[in-house]
Amino acid sequence: MLSSSVDAVITPWLENLPDGFSASSISQGGGSIHPQKHGGEKGSLDSAVEVGLDQLLSKVIKQYGALDERVAEAKKEDERRRAQAELDRNKRVMTKILREKAFPSEGEAVECYERDDALEFLAMESNLNDPEKPNHGLPEVAVQVAVLVGFQKVAMQMCGAMICPISKKKTKHTWEQVLDYVKDRREDAGLERET
Repeated sequence: MLSSSVDAVITPWLENLPDGFSASSISQGGGSIHPQKHGGEKGSLDSAVEVGLDQLLSKVIKQYGALDERVAEAKKEDERRRAQAELDRNKRVMTKILREKAFPSEGEAVECYERDDALEFLAMESNLNDPEKPNHGLPEVAVQVAVLVGFQKVAMQMCGAMICPISKKKTKHTWEQVLDYVKDRREDAGLERET
């Protein structure tokens, strides 16, 4: 994706080369930027290529601010697309886990804990574990989240990561936001929003 962004920035520069300068015209004219292939002094550039490069670099220097801004915008757009792709992937994964592992239409649930073990696990994943407190320190809404994911291990890991992200770049969510997220994924999985 970044290469297409770079192409979008570089292409206008290449289209604005001085008259008579293009990759094909330089090549057809016997020019080359390879120091060994132009017939001149070893190690020097073809004079036509040198003039073209000087003119191109002058334009780049004059318009560096605009070019830099376009590259920064392209990077932000690329980061936004990646973040959205990750969100979409996580939604698909959570939906699949709920449908196939936590609440399968056939067979037994997979990797699902008993209630107390599940709450301890979710409390540890969300960095709230306190064995002295009820529900291992989890608020009641977190208990509801655990129930709605069927105490399924990977689903609880994903919920814990939303509360206590590993990366500072990731958004920290509230338990209410996680609860709404889980209800939406249950709906996507063909389950009722509430148990």
